[in-house]
Amino acid sequence: MENMNIQWYPGHMTKTRRQIEADLKQVDAVCEIVDARIPLSSRNPDVDELTAGKPRMVVLNRVDQADPEGTKRWAEHFRAKGYAVLESDAKSGVGTAKFAGAVRELLADKLRANGCPKVIVHDLARCDMAQAVADAFRYSKLVLATTTYNADVFPFMKEFIHHLTERNFRNRTVALMENGSWAPLAAKVMRKMLEECKNLTFTETTVRILSALNETSAKQVDALANELSKEYLAQQDATANKNDLTALFNIGYGLYVVTTNDGTRDNGLIVNTVSQVTNTPNRIAVTINKQNYSFHTIQKTGVLNVNCLDVSAPFSLFQRFGFQSGRTVDKFAGMEVLRSDNGLAFLPRYINSFMSLKVESYVDMDTHGMFICTVTEARVMSDAETMTYTYYQKNVKPKPETEGKHGFVCKVCGWIYEGDELPDDIICPLCKHGAADFEPIG
Repeated sequence: MENMNIQWYPGHMTKTRRQIEADLKQVDAVCEIVDARIPLSSRNPDVDELTAGKPRMVVLNRVDQADPEGTKRWAEHFRAKGYAVLESDAKSGVGTAKFAGAVRELLADKLRANGCPKVIVHDLARCDMAQAVADAFRYSKLVLATTTYNADVFPFMKEFIHHLTERNFRNRTVALMENGSWAPLAAKVMRKMLEECKNLTFTETTVRILSALNETSAKQVDALANELSKEYLAQQDATANKNDLTALFNIGYGLYVVTTNDGTRDNGLIVNTVSQVTNTPNRIAVTINKQNYSFHTIQKTGVLNVNCLDVSAPFSLFQRFGFQSGRTVDKFAGMEVLRSDNGLAFLPRYINSFMSLKVESYVDMDTHGMFICTVTEARVMSDAETMTYTYYQKNVKPKPETEGKHGFVCKVCGWIYEGDELPDDIICPLCKHGAADFEPIG
């Protein structure tokens, strides 16, 4: 008998595999549905290879016809491989309501993959409510996910939000996920319940799941994960957009930390004199007081980073970088140091963007020097509002203790000069601002 080259892999399967490979490039998580009676036999053996590196969920369907003990062992088997597992009977609807919870786990996996340092998921129906509330105050971002329940929200979620509001929950980023059969209202209800909380920022993306995840809601999950982890993506060289010139839009009459290195250690100082002077080519002007140590470092090295502070920056950051000299103090002591391509430090938090600059020219301005620079790298870390000088004065800087004192107070840092007259040539020893930034006490 003549030897025949038999192809046992049907052509339509080859075509489907190629289509799956192409589609998976646009997919962030994979849900695989198998028969709970024959979990291995009902799987395509190519799936593991095709979906390697993607967050995975295995749905054990037809559990009503499978051995309960066997299903339990198979669920443990798949969980041990790192997969989320859902047991269901799609025909009767048993287990399908748990799909939203599994989607929350997928969101958590996506956030971890994007570099979020710590992601915690609480099932409010089963967890320690006090611990869940404590974690809400411990972290800066909160995702609330629940079903619509009698035109309201699930009772455990309602109780949780009540605990937040009565404890003055504020200054957080909040994301909402809702689930319902046809017209979910949970997101609207939760937002209404949180109205009395101050300074909450709601994400642009709200995830809406109509009973089961579909293409639209899957894209919403992906968009929400990217929105919540934007700053972490920008911190990593592998995922950062290093030519994001929208960072230039965050320049205003704001407050910035200029970071440098003199060859032995990192340094930084607070400035409010950064401006874009041209856009073709992009040129940034940074003006530094000649008395600052950073001025001499920039003259020597010709490079600097400008960190655009956002409104979350605490007063302690201004004390660290604005009220002490880099000549005698290591201002980065005890801080996590991240570096841009030019080798200089940029702040790991409290900024919405930073730019790496190279000095092209210099303009002497008597007490100050203006460095005209090109942009060599620009990253946007978040959409947070840039901190302006006005915001700092109203919301960040503590009120100076002027009671019982006579003289003048620095409007920038609060240092007090006691005396009947303010010298014309006075320079604040803390922030290096001149007489124009002092005002009489009282």
